[in-house]
Amino acid sequence: MNPIQDKLNNENIFVQLGLNDLSVEEKEQMLEQLNELVQKRLLLRILEVVPESVQQEMAAKNFETPEQAIEEMMKHVPYFGDLLEEEVEKVKAELRAGVQTA
Repeated sequence: MNPIQDKLNNENIFVQLGLNDLSVEEKEQMLEQLNELVQKRLLLRILEVVPESVQQEMAAKNFETPEQAIEEMMKHVPYFGDLLEEEVEKVKAELRAGVQTA
Protein backbone atom coordinates (compact mmCIF):
# COMPACT_ATOMS: atom_id res chain seq x y z
CA MET A 1 0.00 0.00 0.00
CA ASN A 2 1.28 3.49 -0.75
CA PRO A 3 1.40 6.40 1.72
CA ILE A 4 -1.79 7.93 0.34
CA GLN A 5 -3.81 4.76 0.76
CA ASP A 6 -2.29 4.32 4.22
CA LYS A 7 -3.45 7.81 5.19
CA LEU A 8 -6.94 7.34 3.77
CA ASN A 9 -7.33 3.94 5.47
CA ASN A 10 -5.86 5.06 8.78
CA GLU A 11 -8.32 7.92 8.94
CA ASN A 12 -11.17 5.41 8.47
CA ILE A 13 -12.77 7.63 5.90
CA PHE A 14 -15.76 5.34 5.42
CA VAL A 15 -16.86 5.72 9.04
CA GLN A 16 -16.38 9.49 8.87
CA LEU A 17 -18.53 9.68 5.75
CA GLY A 18 -21.19 7.36 7.10
CA LEU A 19 -20.38 4.83 4.39
CA ASN A 20 -19.27 1.99 6.62
CA ASP A 21 -22.10 -0.22 5.28
CA LEU A 22 -20.54 -0.36 1.81
CA SER A 23 -19.33 -3.76 0.69
CA VAL A 24 -15.61 -4.51 0.83
CA GLU A 25 -15.51 -4.36 -2.96
CA GLU A 26 -17.20 -0.94 -3.02
CA LYS A 27 -14.83 0.36 -0.35
CA GLU A 28 -11.80 -0.88 -2.27
CA GLN A 29 -13.06 0.73 -5.47
CA MET A 30 -13.77 4.03 -3.73
CA LEU A 31 -10.39 3.95 -1.98
CA GLU A 32 -8.67 3.39 -5.32
CA GLN A 33 -10.49 6.36 -6.85
CA LEU A 34 -9.67 8.57 -3.86
CA ASN A 35 -6.06 7.45 -4.05
CA GLU A 36 -5.85 8.47 -7.71
CA LEU A 37 -7.45 11.84 -6.97
CA VAL A 38 -5.07 12.60 -4.10
CA GLN A 39 -2.08 11.43 -6.19
CA LYS A 40 -2.93 13.84 -8.98
CA ARG A 41 -3.50 16.74 -6.62
CA LEU A 42 -0.34 15.96 -4.72
CA LEU A 43 1.75 15.82 -7.88
CA LEU A 44 0.40 19.21 -8.92
CA ARG A 45 1.23 20.69 -5.50
CA ILE A 46 4.73 19.23 -5.61
CA LEU A 47 5.32 20.60 -9.09
CA GLU A 48 4.42 24.05 -7.76
CA VAL A 49 7.19 23.96 -5.17
CA VAL A 50 10.12 22.08 -6.71
CA PRO A 51 12.61 23.91 -8.93
CA GLU A 52 12.19 23.63 -12.68
CA SER A 53 15.44 21.66 -12.88
CA VAL A 54 13.90 18.95 -10.67
CA GLN A 55 10.72 19.02 -12.76
CA GLN A 56 12.77 18.47 -15.91
CA GLU A 57 14.72 15.68 -14.25
CA MET A 58 11.48 13.98 -13.20
CA ALA A 59 9.93 14.42 -16.65
CA ALA A 60 12.93 12.70 -18.23
CA LYS A 61 12.53 9.62 -16.01
CA ASN A 62 9.24 8.42 -17.55
CA PHE A 63 7.75 6.81 -14.46
CA GLU A 64 5.48 3.84 -15.05
CA THR A 65 3.06 4.77 -12.25
CA PRO A 66 2.12 7.90 -10.30
CA GLU A 67 3.30 6.09 -7.16
CA GLN A 68 6.83 5.95 -8.57
CA ALA A 69 6.75 9.65 -9.39
CA ILE A 70 5.51 10.52 -5.91
CA GLU A 71 8.18 8.34 -4.31
CA GLU A 72 10.87 10.17 -6.26
CA MET A 73 9.38 13.57 -5.48
CA MET A 74 9.40 12.75 -1.78
CA LYS A 75 13.19 12.95 -1.98
CA HIS A 76 12.96 16.57 -3.13
CA VAL A 77 10.19 17.83 -0.85
CA PRO A 78 11.07 17.52 2.84
CA TYR A 79 7.54 18.50 3.90
CA PHE A 80 5.86 15.90 1.68
CA GLY A 81 3.93 14.54 4.66
CA ASP A 82 2.39 17.96 5.29
CA LEU A 83 1.30 18.26 1.66
CA LEU A 84 -0.15 14.76 1.77
CA GLU A 85 -2.07 15.57 4.94
CA GLU A 86 -3.45 18.78 3.41
CA GLU A 87 -4.63 17.07 0.23
CA VAL A 88 -6.23 14.16 2.08
CA GLU A 89 -8.03 16.60 4.38
CA LYS A 90 -9.26 18.65 1.41
CA VAL A 91 -10.65 15.56 -0.32
CA LYS A 92 -12.32 14.35 2.87
CA ALA A 93 -13.89 17.78 3.44
CA GLU A 94 -15.22 17.83 -0.12
CA LEU A 95 -16.63 14.33 0.31
CA ARG A 96 -18.27 15.21 3.63
CA ALA A 97 -19.84 18.28 2.04
CA GLY A 98 -21.12 16.15 -0.84
CA VAL A 99 -22.56 13.51 1.50
CA GLN A 100 -24.30 16.14 3.63
CA THR A 101 -26.01 17.70 0.61
CA ALA A 102 -27.06 14.33 -0.85
